[in-house]
Amino acid sequence: MYVNSDLIPVYKDILRDGLVNLVTPNQFEIETLTDMKILTADDLKLAVNKFYQLYNVKNVVVTSVQLENNPDIYCVGSAGDGAIFYFKMEQIDAVFSGSGDFFLGLLTDCFVKYNGDLVKSLKETITIVTKVLQLTYDLCTDGSNTDQKRYIGDKLYLPDLKLIESKEILLDQHMLEANELVPVFI
Repeated sequence: MYVNSDLIPVYKDILRDGLVNLVTPNQFEIETLTDMKILTADDLKLAVNKFYQLYNVKNVVVTSVQLENNPDIYCVGSAGDGAIFYFKMEQIDAVFSGSGDFFLGLLTDCFVKYNGDLVKSLKETITIVTKVLQLTYDLCTDGSNTDQKRYIGDKLYLPDLKLIESKEILLDQHMLEANELVPVFI
């Protein structure tokens, strides 16, 4: 828990008031907001539906979902129309500092740019974030980096995203148009 547990009712009240249009809880956070444990795809659907019953938020993106007995990581979205979709995430064997903030900033920008089209916004966000994280990983592990490497558990810890070095990724509209990510609706 990143915040004092006394704040959870305050967050719940904010989500009920109808002023929030897009929320991005991770798996632990949506479990906390719905009082439901998510182990299976069915649990995930029930949790998203319960979220809509409890809160007045139209667009939900659940980040970093990992289901029981499944090594894959998913990013799940729903625009409140009953349809729930997901993208399977590429995994990079490292811990990145700032990736969640980067994800949220890009998603917000895309959401405005695409007039609330959550599928298109999430697809572009995941594409860019994945490419920036991979470039960051490649640059930090290419052998020229002589800094002592740090680890969190057995995962390489990368405290700085290489955003300046990612300029071409951030500006490459052709890469985004050729993006092959396809949402799976459940």
